[in-house]
Amino acid sequence: MQKKYLFTLLILFFLIWTSQALSQIDEEFADFNRAGKTIYNFLRVEQGARAVGMGGAYTPISDDINSIFYNPAGLTHIESMEYVFSYADWLVGSKFFSGAFGYTTGFGTLGISFIHFGIEEFEETLPLQPEGTGRMVGAGNLALGLAYAREITDKLSLGGQVRYIQETLDQDTRTTVSFDLSTFYNTGFRNLRLGVALRNLGPDQAVSKVTRSESFPMPIDFNVTVASEILGKKEGPYSLTLAFENGFTVDLGDRYRLGAELWLMNLLALRGGYRFNYSNEDFSFGFGISPKLMGRKLNIDMAYTNFIDYFDSPLRISVSGTL
Repeated sequence: MQKKYLFTLLILFFLIWTSQALSQIDEEFADFNRAGKTIYNFLRVEQGARAVGMGGAYTPISDDINSIFYNPAGLTHIESMEYVFSYADWLVGSKFFSGAFGYTTGFGTLGISFIHFGIEEFEETLPLQPEGTGRMVGAGNLALGLAYAREITDKLSLGGQVRYIQETLDQDTRTTVSFDLSTFYNTGFRNLRLGVALRNLGPDQAVSKVTRSESFPMPIDFNVTVASEILGKKEGPYSLTLAFENGFTVDLGDRYRLGAELWLMNLLALRGGYRFNYSNEDFSFGFGISPKLMGRKLNIDMAYTNFIDYFDSPLRISVSGTL
């Protein structure tokens, strides 16, 4: 019982410290338009077709390997060993590849993850060679993560992830390290789940070697979330889950996500979601099938996100399962 109270106090301390830190960041950037004032923004792009189909409202769901991208504490719910690989044909010919692997041990759950973002190469042009020099220029981003999660009680889990991040533009490369911290709590009342996640916490960094005096913060996100089944029960013949997230970002302020997931016979899933206070994205939907092959679970998920203006709406596909 004392251990339970101790970790409850630690969670409260974490939440108070986070709110104060974000308040200071908010005051620091209160005097100008903060949009576009953060670095490594590829970290904000949602990974995994299941979560995307729910409008990104996945932090309080977090019951499979996709948790590593949203709420590492949810890794305690994976079945022994799980994996996921995702692909997204992103904006203006760019592409996302991501994946993760999780393994449950006697002392907690370990996970590794990667996100790779790349653009189509283009030919270099110079003022005296406007038609091109013949040299191709490339750019891309990479994030490699190591996560750990542990059940504190049968209802409460804590988790975290450290990530090595690299961003490359032609011959210019910069690197950093970021941290994710999160909690997952099942209240026990009608399977109501609460999730809190602080993501992309890291040091400020200069954008280029030329402007070292001007540094920009990481794309820190702080999310407070809730989810529950409003029809049926998980693992039952059918279930309908609703999830809601209130997220604060250092450069874009408050944003909200609402998602729903309907499971039928634990085989077919239908998903939908909506993002509020987003400049480019609004609704999304998707589906998934989850057959069992030789006693092992296989999930194939697809999702569509509607982009309001300027860009073609991307499709995502994910393959995940147990080993």
